[in-house]
Amino acid sequence: MKNRSVCKSKKIVLFITGALLGAFICSADPITTLAATTADEKAYELAQKAANEAYQNAIASGMSEAEAMSKAQEASESALSYGLSFFANTAEDDAAKKAEELAREQASQEAAKATEEALQKQLSAINAQTAELGRISDMVESFGKEEEEEEGAEIKVAETKTSPENPCITWYVKGIEQRVKQSEAFIDGNEIEIEQSGIVGDGDGPAPKTLLLVDNSSSMSGYKDKIKTILTRLVWNHQPQERFSLVVFGEDTTVLIDFTDNYDDVRAAIENMTYYDRGTYLRNILYDEIKAMNDDGEGDFNRIVIFSDGTDESRLGITYEELTDLVKSDMYKCPIYTIGCHYEPTAGDLDKLFALSRRSSSPYFAIDDYKNVEQIADGIREDDRNIRFFKFSLPEELMDGGQKTIDLHLVFEEEDIMFAHSTQAPVASAEVLRKVAEEKKKAGESELASEEDTEKETDDKIKDDEDDDIFVEEDEIEMKAEDVAFYYFFHNALWISLIFIVLYIAYVSYKGKQRKKISRIEEEERSEEAVQIDLGSDIRSEIYLFEVGRPDVKYPVKIGEEKVIGRSRARCDFSFPMDRAMSSRHACIRVTSGGDNRVILENLDTQGGTRVDGQVIGDDTVLRNGAKIKLGSTMLEVRYD
Repeated sequence: MKNRSVCKSKKIVLFITGALLGAFICSADPITTLAATTADEKAYELAQKAANEAYQNAIASGMSEAEAMSKAQEASESALSYGLSFFANTAEDDAAKKAEELAREQASQEAAKATEEALQKQLSAINAQTAELGRISDMVESFGKEEEEEEGAEIKVAETKTSPENPCITWYVKGIEQRVKQSEAFIDGNEIEIEQSGIVGDGDGPAPKTLLLVDNSSSMSGYKDKIKTILTRLVWNHQPQERFSLVVFGEDTTVLIDFTDNYDDVRAAIENMTYYDRGTYLRNILYDEIKAMNDDGEGDFNRIVIFSDGTDESRLGITYEELTDLVKSDMYKCPIYTIGCHYEPTAGDLDKLFALSRRSSSPYFAIDDYKNVEQIADGIREDDRNIRFFKFSLPEELMDGGQKTIDLHLVFEEEDIMFAHSTQAPVASAEVLRKVAEEKKKAGESELASEEDTEKETDDKIKDDEDDDIFVEEDEIEMKAEDVAFYYFFHNALWISLIFIVLYIAYVSYKGKQRKKISRIEEEERSEEAVQIDLGSDIRSEIYLFEVGRPDVKYPVKIGEEKVIGRSRARCDFSFPMDRAMSSRHACIRVTSGGDNRVILENLDTQGGTRVDGQVIGDDTVLRNGAKIKLGSTMLEVRYD
């Protein structure tokens, strides 16, 4: 029954709407009738819909069929009148838009024609721009030199020496360009003596000692002329009192000339170098050479220059991790300059070779990047010029073999600075240690006796005060118990009130701190749970460093790779030259290979430090997925892939 009613209502609505539209068309001009547009069709659809809805609503509300048809007719007339006006205006707007698009297309064609003419004119200016590019290249080179000069101003400890015989620690410091007017040193706020200071190679101070270590396997023979040029340049530009030793290596080492300041003999040894078809055991040889130079008992400033293609055929002996630990250790650290020669079968091993220089805060060079290889020798000399030394004399009680942080204060002409470095102290003889222990024991006994005497004097004074308080006249003893209670309450009421107020304030403060602490712990736990839920812990192929605030910028580090982060473009893989708070070589990040892949961050900065999730880190720190790294004023986030 309901379906029949609906069908009937639709027929009625269609009849009414058709009749209205027919009347409208009949009253119109014949040309207008023949030119019925899409706007009329849309108005007709709108009127039909309005009439249908009005009829259905009227029937639903209980009206009769005649009343419902009346309502439908009114709605249809109103909708038709509105639709014809609205859609006619819309059609005019569409026509205007099409005209505008046509005009825009014509303007675009004219602009393209004008652009083509302009390009033809610009072709004639290309030759002039070539000269401009040359000028820009000179500017870039000048900027690089300025950056290197700026990096040189960074003060850092390049090497330390500890002497058990003469209880002292010697620092060799880079980056001090100004004249030092005054210097002083402290350990835990107590001043220590600076026994001697100056520039390496001048006067009676320590002299530089350079080991030239050359891989003379057959894979290096194609670079022999360039290697001779670099070595000869280094010897010609030697520092005062500098001694050289030339050692070639493969499966073992051959000393062509031991440490000497006879530079003619050194140059003759360089000319006589030959190359052989043999294996290369770089790790074992370099490890032994570093230990031998440090343990020779001399207090000179050591440094090593290595020429190699990175090939290492060692199967037994020292691992790469053991070698890098030795290079960055405080006791054996010294500048290591590496010059890499490209050898296609082992090209990837050059990264590990250059990592040795990064561990010792020294520059490294790829020999194929230089047309004039003498620039490599000049770069090494630029890095090691004006090395200053400071020899600190330690008191006997500090000679315990532990790590000591020395604060060095330097005063220049127009400014002064203070920086700190941690160094292992020498170990005194058993007799000295026994003497120091006895003195500490005597000092402790004396302090204990003094404390006992002080306690005894305090007890006697308290006893005398109590005797004075209980001494009263006989007539006062006869006071009533009520008077005595009132007297003591009245005189002590203020103190009792103050005590209660203080205790109440302390209680309220304690409860507030506890609530804040609990809230903070709960928030941290929620944050840690969210991180554990959102982030994985497996490294499939590589990790990314995202700069916080710039999510579109990322820095990839693949498994087995090692990247240096810092301000310098020339010496870092990821550089942030605009961050003035970041050091030129601030930190090193690497992804270990093997079954258990880990992300390890090493702090290379000796002043500003590196923070991970708000905590200052030391040498090596394992980074979790989502860890926040702060270097200078830059914040990076670790993401595993």
